[in-house]
Amino acid sequence: MIPVIVTGQTDVEEEVSGVTVFGDYAYIADGSSGLRIISVADPEHPEEVGFYDTDGYAQDITVSGDYAYVASWQDLRVITVADPEHPEEVGYYDTPGRAYGVALSEDGLIYVADGTNVGIYRFTDPAEADDPAVSLLVKFNLSAAYPNPFNSFSTIRYNIPYHTHISLGIYDPLGRQVGILFEGYRQAGFHSANMNASSLPSGVYFLKLEATGFNTFRKIALIR
Repeated sequence: MIPVIVTGQTDVEEEVSGVTVFGDYAYIADGSSGLRIISVADPEHPEEVGFYDTDGYAQDITVSGDYAYVASWQDLRVITVADPEHPEEVGYYDTPGRAYGVALSEDGLIYVADGTNVGIYRFTDPAEADDPAVSLLVKFNLSAAYPNPFNSFSTIRYNIPYHTHISLGIYDPLGRQVGILFEGYRQAGFHSANMNASSLPSGVYFLKLEATGFNTFRKIALIR
């Protein structure tokens, strides 16, 4: 019997359900924690360098070029990993069933096994599309804040399907607004806001993304 030698190992927070290696990085589908990017340039000392909360349950992943394609249970998500330390979501599709597996063909088609069928999709790079919104999410979404819980600063990512007036506010458990992260018009696409809670006491708060005819909430915990 040929022995298997453990070269390196790194722990993650949730349940690793998929992994792929591209260049000097391992890309991990880490359950409810989302996408984790591990530098394996030195396989004996792997180190996490990037993270993205896919707002679902990351089941499987494949990577090609600057993009990671994640089967995130309810949907397919496309994340740019051109800068592995700062991955950003650039595409999304709500699959008919639960997306369990994902593969990429040589001609760039994305194959997703979602429990009900095998869906075949094509992603268009926003920089190359005539309409920059072609590859973007087709509905409002407020992603989980990261980190959460947090001490003073947290990043909130959200996306909107069309140019509209929005409000992204912070509320206490009694429904009182204690802060505003953004209010005004936004173009369709993916955006982020940084929450500075240095003036707030520890406790549970709620983020509210609001537009005409739409609102959604996310809970966030501040711990000193």
